Amino acid sequence: MELALAPETMARWQFGITTVYHFLFVPLTISLAALVAGLETAWVRTGKQKYLKATKFWGKLFLINIAMGVVTGIVQEFQFGMNWSDYSRFVGDIFGAPLAFEALIAFFFESTFIGLWIFGWDKLPKKLHCFCMWMVSIGTVLSAYFILAANSWMQHPVGYKYNRATGRAELTDFWKVLTQDTTLVVVFHTLTAAFLTGAAFMVGVSAYHLMRKKHIKVMRTSLRLGLVTLVVAGLLTAVSGDSLGKVMFKQQPMKMASAEALWDRRRPRRSRSSRTAMSPRGTTRSPSRYPACSPSSRTTTSPRRSPASTTSTSPSSRSSGPATTGPTSRSPTGASAG
Repeated sequence: MELALAPETMARWQFGITTVYHFLFVPLTISLAALVAGLETAWVRTGKQKYLKATKFWGKLFLINIAMGVVTGIVQEFQFGMNWSDYSRFVGDIFGAPLAFEALIAFFFESTFIGLWIFGWDKLPKKLHCFCMWMVSIGTVLSAYFILAANSWMQHPVGYKYNRATGRAELTDFWKVLTQDTTLVVVFHTLTAAFLTGAAFMVGVSAYHLMRKKHIKVMRTSLRLGLVTLVVAGLLTAVSGDSLGKVMFKQQPMKMASAEALWDRRRPRRSRSSRTAMSPRGTTRSPSRYPACSPSSRTTTSPRRSPASTTSTSPSSRSSGPATTGPTSRSPTGASAG
C-alpha cells in the first residue's frame, strides 16, 4: 500500500494519464492538417464546391483537435520539471534542446500560419490561403520530429558527455541527436500511424453522415480520400513498425524480450498448435532469438578445488559431473543483461 501511494508512483500515474490523453489529439492533428491541405488544393485547382465544403468541415475538426492538443501538451511539458525535477536537472542541457526547438521553431511557425488560415478566408488569395495550410502541416511534422528526437534520446542516448565536476550530462553533438537511427525510424513509424489514425477517423465520420444521408457529395469525397489514405498508411505503418522493431532488437534487446514475455531467460509458453518440435529433454531445438536471455549465454563451471578437498570427496560425488554451486561465468552478452 505504501508503494501504491508513494510520490514516484503518483507521479508516474499523473504523467501517464496526461500523456495518453494528450496523444489522442496528436495523430489527428498531424494527419488532418495534411488532409485538409489536400482538399483545399483540390478546391483551388478545380473550383468545385464539394472540396471547399469538405475543407471547411474537416478544418473545424482539425482546429478543435489542435486546441485540445496544445492545452494538454502544455500541462505535460510542465510535468517534466514538477514531477521529474532531478531528471530535468541531470539531462536538461540535452533533453531541453529539442523541446526548445519544437516550441520556438515548429510551434510558433505552426501557430502563425494557423492564424492566417483561420482569419484569411475571403481576405487572402486562394493560393496564398492554401499555402498557409500546407505550412501548418509542415509545422505539425516538425513539431513531432523534435519531440520524438527527445524521446529517442531517452531510449538511445548519443551525442553527449558526462561532466563529473557538475554531475550533469552535457550536449556535444546536437545533429547526432536529431539524426540517429532511432529518431528516424520512430518518426517514420509515428507519422504513418498518425495518418492511419486520421484516415480511420475520416472514414468513420464520413460513413456516419452517409448512413444518415446528409452531405452526400462532401462525405462521399471524404470517404474516398479516407479509404485511399487508410490503405497506404496501413501498409507503411506495418513496414515502419518492422523497421522500428529491428532497431529496438539491436539497441534494447532486454526491452524487446520483456515485450515478448521472455521472463527469467525462458521462452514464452506456446499453444499446442504453434509449438515447435521438442527434443527428448523437453526444450525447443531452435536457439533463443535473444542471446542475453538464452540459457547458453550463461554457463556453469565448477570451482577450483584444493587437493585436500578432492581427496575428501566421495567417488560418487566426483562422478556426478561439474558442481552446480560454483560461480557463474558470464559471456559479454550475459554480462550486459545484468
